[in-house]
Amino acid sequence: VDDFGADPTGVNDSTEAFQKALGTGKVRLVLSAGTYLVKGVKLPSWTYMVGQGIGVTTLKLHEDTPASEWVVTNADHTNGNRNIMVEGMSLDWNPDRQGGLGPTGGLHSSCLTLANVKFGIVREVEGINPALHCFDASAPTYNISDADYTKNGCRYIWFDRCVGSGYGDDGVTTHYSEYIFIT
Repeated sequence: VDDFGADPTGVNDSTEAFQKALGTGKVRLVLSAGTYLVKGVKLPSWTYMVGQGIGVTTLKLHEDTPASEWVVTNADHTNGNRNIMVEGMSLDWNPDRQGGLGPTGGLHSSCLTLANVKFGIVREVEGINPALHCFDASAPTYNISDADYTKNGCRYIWFDRCVGSGYGDDGVTTHYSEYIFIT
């Protein structure tokens, strides 16, 4: 991602560099050691984003990021994504930005949210101080009106060796999803 202009020093906004590097997916995005300021990273299908380890590579929400944003989420909550892997990094929701922010509710304000994703792995990732959840595998909305609650939920998601702290609601949540593995 550094080849696309990302700044691992934690000084400049790297959101645009992440967007360029991710494109439409089918990429392996390797992050160097350091802190990247972002206004949220949206992962398309067939994406593998890997850092150098917890506490070594950090994605931190930029000062101007709205309270409803995620540090990392999939790109298409409505139609869904598939085959997403996030590994080896810390995700800092940065609640102190803009003088202190709280949750906006629903599916928002979390470190990592997968919504309507099939086949995902989140391995050795740390969630830090989200207003809502550290890790979330959910349907795109909590307002499900028909009897098939899991039709747009996540399927086949594995949270492996993840750790979270300072969350406002849940460390890990799995609304309307099935076949979720947590080790």
